[in-house]
Amino acid sequence: MFKVNKYLFLLLLSCAANAQLNDSINLSKNEHFAEVKSFVWENPMIIKQLNLRNYTKTSVNIDFKDLNIKRQQTPEEVLNYNFSSEGLYHFSDKVSVFGDFSFTKQNEKNFGYNLSSNRTENQMVLPTNYYYSPKKADWTNQFYAFNGGIVYDITEALAIGAKAKYRNEALARKSDPRPKITSNEMGFDGFIAYTLGKHTLQVGGLYNQKDELTTIYFENTFLNPSSDPLYYIKLATGYGYNIYDNTYNKFNNVDLTKGFNAGYTFKSDTQAFSVFYEYSKSMNNFYQKNEFSSNSNTPIQTEENVRYKLRTISNKINALYIKTFGKDQLIANAKINFSKQDNFNTRTFIQNYQLKNQNLTLNVNYLKDSQTDSKTAFGTNIILDNLTAKDLLGMTNKQINSLEFSIFANKEFRLNKNNKLFAHLEAGTYQLLKNELDYKAITQDQDFANNVIIHDHIYDGTSKLLTKAKLYYDIQLRKGKTLRVNIDYQNLSALKNNKQEQQINGTNHYINTGISIFY
Repeated sequence: MFKVNKYLFLLLLSCAANAQLNDSINLSKNEHFAEVKSFVWENPMIIKQLNLRNYTKTSVNIDFKDLNIKRQQTPEEVLNYNFSSEGLYHFSDKVSVFGDFSFTKQNEKNFGYNLSSNRTENQMVLPTNYYYSPKKADWTNQFYAFNGGIVYDITEALAIGAKAKYRNEALARKSDPRPKITSNEMGFDGFIAYTLGKHTLQVGGLYNQKDELTTIYFENTFLNPSSDPLYYIKLATGYGYNIYDNTYNKFNNVDLTKGFNAGYTFKSDTQAFSVFYEYSKSMNNFYQKNEFSSNSNTPIQTEENVRYKLRTISNKINALYIKTFGKDQLIANAKINFSKQDNFNTRTFIQNYQLKNQNLTLNVNYLKDSQTDSKTAFGTNIILDNLTAKDLLGMTNKQINSLEFSIFANKEFRLNKNNKLFAHLEAGTYQLLKNELDYKAITQDQDFANNVIIHDHIYDGTSKLLTKAKLYYDIQLRKGKTLRVNIDYQNLSALKNNKQEQQINGTNHYINTGISIFY
């Protein structure tokens, strides 16, 4: 499967290298169109309605994160080395292809309470059913990812499309206890659309499967985890309910997702509006060794070896609006996500955990002189988030309502015939709207509660200030190629919150630098 995906992507890039620059929107070079590109990759049927230039972009980047304030189950430092390539190409008026490929080598430093592949940097609570130990350690990881798709106009009115993705992960912790995690994920989406005048209706379906195998072992055989709380491994089956389970040395997580989607698009000479809805339901089966089986060293993927089930139901709405005012352009993107998770213990027939999350994201970008090389833009980003996590056995009830708000401005400067500079400045804040945690201790062991649940709730309830600065320098090469050198810096600082007795103090630093070539 991987070889097929690789050859398909190489074909896509070779075609995209002959890009014809006769369309109105260049998704690759302009930061202003980042939200448009994200929407197209999710809903490729809109390619038919938008005037998108052919392009190929290849990049090498180094990304560093210094996380002095964070949730507990996230590393203190992250260093990423990344190679990526992406492209969009119109074979003809009827056929368009798109895709991207990335490889990332990652080093993580100093974090504990987590022996899984998930992190809490961008999510408040880890997906349940994972092993952990308090001991902090470093990790070395690598990721491969491919996404690609095709859109074909059967007639002027009828079109079909499909996209596929493949992702491979390999993660390893460098000290005891040592999990080694490998996963393979494949997904497929299919669409059909019908256009009548300025209006387009579409429907589709999706299928995704991820198979993750984890092996946890101790290299130092003289360690006795049961006598040392730092190395003691527990299984989190909710948010507060943790148990000891001696079958941690090898297990499988298999996640199967099915769903459907529908969309509507309106396109005129001066504006375009598209809205895309997706429903998905996934079931994650946690396979353990069967102690009653003769082959108990390997978790066999049978129903009798399913120890836990985690169900996720998600409803997503993604809307894009583009309006042209002469040489100016307004781009607005709104996303709404409603999701719910609940677990089930197949042996005790107990359902103890439930998580609900409602999220609204709004990005507005007003672009002046959109058809020139001296574009100026300003806009805002707004994120409203509401999360509730309940664990009936762990006696935990957590609720966080928050608002993230930022404003930005950027400008392109044509320095001379062959050189261009892009500068972006942004400032924002994270503010708490509601902060509730109801936790009742049911055992003498309060380590997880004090160092994860309570610690993270203080972090989530702390106001923060965000600042960003980006610089791109473009050099025009021969044969229509462009070389870009970029450097991005972000700063996240904790602010004093008088509503809380305990505070999170410190500042996070994010640095990204790299080189890209467009052709």
